[in-house]
Amino acid sequence: MSSGPIPMDADAPAGPLEVSAKGATATAQQSASGINVTLHPLVIMNISDQCMRTRMQGSSDHVIGALLGVQQGRDIEIFNSFELPFKLLDGLGVADEAYLAVKQEQFRQVFPTFDFLGWYSTNPDGPSKVDLDIQHQMTAHSPSPLFLHLAPSSPSTSDLPVKIYETIIDTSTGKELFVEVGYRVETGEAERIAVDHVAKAATATEGGAGNAATVHLQSLRTSISLLNARINQLHTYISAVKSGALPVDHTHLRQISSLCQRLGGVEQSRQQLRQYNDVALAEYLACITKGVGGIAELVDKFNSVNQQNIRKGRGDRWGMGAPADIPGSPGYGGVARNIMGLNAVDPSLFSRFIPGSYE
Repeated sequence: MSSGPIPMDADAPAGPLEVSAKGATATAQQSASGINVTLHPLVIMNISDQCMRTRMQGSSDHVIGALLGVQQGRDIEIFNSFELPFKLLDGLGVADEAYLAVKQEQFRQVFPTFDFLGWYSTNPDGPSKVDLDIQHQMTAHSPSPLFLHLAPSSPSTSDLPVKIYETIIDTSTGKELFVEVGYRVETGEAERIAVDHVAKAATATEGGAGNAATVHLQSLRTSISLLNARINQLHTYISAVKSGALPVDHTHLRQISSLCQRLGGVEQSRQQLRQYNDVALAEYLACITKGVGGIAELVDKFNSVNQQNIRKGRGDRWGMGAPADIPGSPGYGGVARNIMGLNAVDPSLFSRFIPGSYE
């Protein structure tokens, strides 16, 4: 795999651990298993996005999910992650097993080489008994799952607020504890581009500069806020004058009246609406006139084609090959009988009108 370290601390030291206030679930002892953990930035971005979405929705910052990647011997590489619902039952953390099974099967169809390597949490209290309960549950999917903890409210430092743990059994007390594991961050070309794009967007947001649309909307918002504040001041002044709290100043009242006329009121809005209706009515009438003209043209073309068809069919149907539109021909008389509906009448009655056809 073509990957290299991103421009940050390549290795995360396994320093002393913070012990949760809800119980001793972590130890300052470092892991002696000798595993080499590699973390990709996509996992950190997924966790941060999930945490931010739940926070904006008014929910708790505590979210969990599954870690996916590849393990070869003692080399573990975490490539991806997905969210995982969980709930508390009598103080015990329980993850949704059915959802986990479905998502694993879906990821296995797309990434057949990815295995379940562990899970992550953003518990603000750090590794606690709730996390240890979920860790026990995850052992059903992996014999030794890793636990990644991201501190959502960690102070801004140069180090990532991410720690990875594995579990050990304390020989003195017989309890299961979390022990920190060192890791390094590596990225491929696609992840490097994504991280660079996110970093530039975050820098632009923090610096107050964004795209043109954002700047324009911010300018409009500022202008409307200032206008609203000034109008509220004028309204307060007029209310005070009307109630007698302030003396009447005709100069100020004339200025306020002039300003209101420039801003426009209900009458101006009605006039604009009337003009809009007139323009719309003219457009509708033009469309209707154009449509009627098109229909009339279609009717004229249809009549013309129909007359041509009638003329072409006269000789073949009634005149036995004679021209149908020449007076005095057999075809002409036949068409006359057909058009007038007098086929059953004695043709001699029309001999004086159509000479040469009925002798």
